[in-house]
Amino acid sequence: MSVRKRTWKNADGTQTTVWIADVMDANGNRERRQFESRKEADAYRIATEGQMRAGTFRGDAAKFTVKDAAGHHSSALFVQWVPYELKSSTWENEEERYARHVLSICDRFAPGTSDLVVDMMPLHPQSIERHFGITLGHIHHVDNSFGFADRLPYKQPIAGLYSCSAGTHPAGSVIGCAGHNAAMAVLRDLGTGSVNRR
Repeated sequence: MSVRKRTWKNADGTQTTVWIADVMDANGNRERRQFESRKEADAYRIATEGQMRAGTFRGDAAKFTVKDAAGHHSSALFVQWVPYELKSSTWENEEERYARHVLSICDRFAPGTSDLVVDMMPLHPQSIERHFGITLGHIHHVDNSFGFADRLPYKQPIAGLYSCSAGTHPAGSVIGCAGHNAAMAVLRDLGTGSVNRR
């Protein structure tokens, strides 16, 4: 568990400072809580550490939020795929319009969503490539229109080289299945058969 200070400048030029206490429970679930003073954050940290040692800590969903000290919530809108390059324009010219289009889809299901947005950071394929180094900005590494049988195989033509990326079956989305399947292929090749599961 840690306590840290966070300061930022608001749109009106004023500065806001909060103290953030990060908690990770025994199951690896991370929760974050903000306080106006270091004293409050430390008191929370001490109390929570005692609860954790005693095995009585339970995160209170009502206390934890993705809301910052100014009352703003964070949200992410994920679009499965868009082209790396546009035919008649550039992403720099179109990203704001496209982001507004995605928000307009939200407005159909949750009217007024667009009116609540005070800031956004659109990430089109070129900016994903720039920020994260993912070639062509495609987080799945291959176009999802490729069938599973057409994806990268776990076992590569080079002896001892295996792939467990988002480009292998059953793709990415942080599910870990490609890694599991590649590990099973490695174990088969090593002649160990299957994994001992407890």
